[in-house]
Amino acid sequence: MDAKPADFFIGVADLFAIILPGALLSYLALEAATQNVEVADYIVGSMRHFREGTAQGWVAFALSSYLLGHFASLIGAFFLDPFYGKTFVPRKKKENGDRLFYCARRSRNKALGLGDDGPTPYKWARMSIRLRNAGAMQEIDRLEADSKFFRSLTVVLVILAVGIVCETISQPGTIWGVPLMAASRSVASGVVASQPGAIWRVLLKGAIRVSICIIFARLSFWRFSDLRWKAAEAAYLAAVAPGETAA
Repeated sequence: MDAKPADFFIGVADLFAIILPGALLSYLALEAATQNVEVADYIVGSMRHFREGTAQGWVAFALSSYLLGHFASLIGAFFLDPFYGKTFVPRKKKENGDRLFYCARRSRNKALGLGDDGPTPYKWARMSIRLRNAGAMQEIDRLEADSKFFRSLTVVLVILAVGIVCETISQPGTIWGVPLMAASRSVASGVVASQPGAIWRVLLKGAIRVSICIIFARLSFWRFSDLRWKAAEAAYLAAVAPGETAA
């Protein structure tokens, strides 16, 4: 059986939305865990196959990337999709209107004979296009895959920022005074309660790192929102213009 373009784009969507963010999360989780003296020996020992580049290690890393990628996508869908609907969508509607959405909704109601209780206009538009002409879905699938990648990347950056905050406040001599994640590294660097200047430098460094993560998270969310809007508009346009999408 010959491979169709739609089959290839399903793999691309999985790669961008699941595998790549999951691989980044797996790497960050491994690096964070190995900084904890209590679990470092266990983690390094259990991941020695990966660090040595063996087949077992790569299989474990791939499975971890797939699993964590799904978790990141789930968190993004639960938190960022509603936030997108409450922030980005109203602004775009105010700037450009939303005529394509209403046209797609009327076409959906006419085609299905249902009211507003049926599937969303976007889901109907995607399925309608896929049934009529799968080739027309290539651009929409590409936009959706890219948007899901940046949605998951936003989640990864937020998790990284939280990890940096926990690492920073856990340094001995800070107002918390109890090491949580990076005791070995902080002691080795000489950050103790008797060095207030060093403590402030650690806090300043942590604040800068968190600020960078927040900036990139904001940019990633903006890119996700823009791509998500473009994918929806392209689907609506293709669905309500059968003369353009007919085979």
